Amino acid sequence: QQQQQQQQVLHDENSRDVEVVKLALCAGLYPQVARLARRKRAPSRAGGAGGGPPQLVDRDGQELAVHPSSVNSCREGEMLKAGADAWLVYHKRVRSSRTFLHDCTPVSPLALLLFGAGFSVAKGRKKVVLDKWACFRMEEAHAVMFRHLRAALDAVLLRKYSDPGGDTSVEEANLLHVVKIVVGAAAPGSPRLPAPAPSALSARQRR
Repeated sequence: QQQQQQQQVLHDENSRDVEVVKLALCAGLYPQVARLARRKRAPSRAGGAGGGPPQLVDRDGQELAVHPSSVNSCREGEMLKAGADAWLVYHKRVRSSRTFLHDCTPVSPLALLLFGAGFSVAKGRKKVVLDKWACFRMEEAHAVMFRHLRAALDAVLLRKYSDPGGDTSVEEANLLHVVKIVVGAAAPGSPRLPAPAPSALSARQRR
């Protein structure tokens, strides 16, 4: 019984860490991702700035909406306050008067880069392209580091998938801790790495 309790504590280690839970959701729900962006402003007839509410779209450009029953339905402005586009992973979408997203969660661009599909580095253009559709601004040196981090993380996850009951090595534990630091999910007071933070990224859908 004591051993079972110890295992339970180990499995629940990050259960209250919201950012780590979001990483797990991102890994499990991708490619069910939507992009929230401000609409382009156009001059109005009165000479002022136009524009409307934020636009939520999938990778094919289909317009979506967060279901009114969701806690995220009134948080669009909050999610966009950093100035960059916002990204949501979702469990299901239902078509009625509009195509509504149910059970959606906002995730950071870094979570998508680490737990979404593969990404490529656009040399000399300071951006990375995720799954051939989502673009994020990032210094080329940082992008290369992220690609190596992603490869190492994929290798760890593959080993854990092949042997779920196996012990986690010191190197693997250190790698996972680095991932937590990078996404801002480490415990308060932990050292920060000189890596690009989510607020430093400006994401735009490739046109």
